[in-house]
Amino acid sequence: MAESYEAFFMAMLSPFAVFKVSVDAENKVNDYHLVRGNPAFQKMVGEEQSLENLSSKTFLGGDEHWLDVFSRVALKNHSLRFEYYVSAANCYFEVQAFSPYQGHFACLFTDVTEHKVIQKQLEKREDHFRTLVESIGESIVCFDKEGRRTYVSPQYEKFTGISPKEVLGKTLLDEPRVNSMVLQLDKVLQDVYLSGCESSCIFTQNHPVRGPRTIEIRF
Repeated sequence: MAESYEAFFMAMLSPFAVFKVSVDAENKVNDYHLVRGNPAFQKMVGEEQSLENLSSKTFLGGDEHWLDVFSRVALKNHSLRFEYYVSAANCYFEVQAFSPYQGHFACLFTDVTEHKVIQKQLEKREDHFRTLVESIGESIVCFDKEGRRTYVSPQYEKFTGISPKEVLGKTLLDEPRVNSMVLQLDKVLQDVYLSGCESSCIFTQNHPVRGPRTIEIRF
């Protein structure tokens, strides 16, 4: 059975390592050292890195913050999950740390680089389209399936006199004054959700400064 576990450990594609903490005369953790790391772990930290010398001074950049964190994992049976960038592998990893037995902690690394790259691309694309949306003259409002506003462009205030922050997360029927126009817009919104078809409404609004104006609202 022991040989089976050993073979599994060595064949794991994900980096995995076990460390042991050491304490001083006052029983305070002052360091930790690698007990065992699989070949995937060696590849992650770099072939030039000697595993025999891997300790709190060299692991995860030698940041003292991790000494305190891993001490709690090893001695108090805590567990944690975090993301970390390993420069030697040029990869982002999700790290799961836990204590397999007292005075030790283990780290399992999952490569999440592709996910991080896609996430950054989506964030960049979202920023790009947000800039485009907020630079046009029309007011744009996004709703979820419950009819709550999930996005309100800055131009909304120009058309309604209401700040986007006041209505974000609210439905049309949450308006302070629910008039016939609001009721009609809510009905059209529900119809669009049910039918999946586009629709529009045209209203005449009396602006306090500019006077009467015609507004088309498209769903």
